[in-house]
Amino acid sequence: MAEIVHLERWRRARERGAPGVVAEARLQAAVERLDAILARLGWTRQAPPWVVTELLAIQGAVSLGLTDDAASRADSLAARSERRRARTGR
Repeated sequence: MAEIVHLERWRRARERGAPGVVAEARLQAAVERLDAILARLGWTRQAPPWVVTELLAIQGAVSLGLTDDAASRADSLAARSERRRARTGR
């Protein structure tokens, strides 16, 4: 069933920083951070299996509308990738 979006209510919620909007901003920041890390590690073409698994989980969470979960997973993956980068010195 389609959802009706009331633009005025949506705009006010965004201006107030509604929870969904906060999660979206957090997800966007985490994905940008993760993208930069993966590029520095050279994993944009061939990432390790654990990275691919987490990226698929993030994609699944986003497709189900679980933005908060997707943001948490992206933050966690970025942190794990940064630790890996620090260990390898890349």
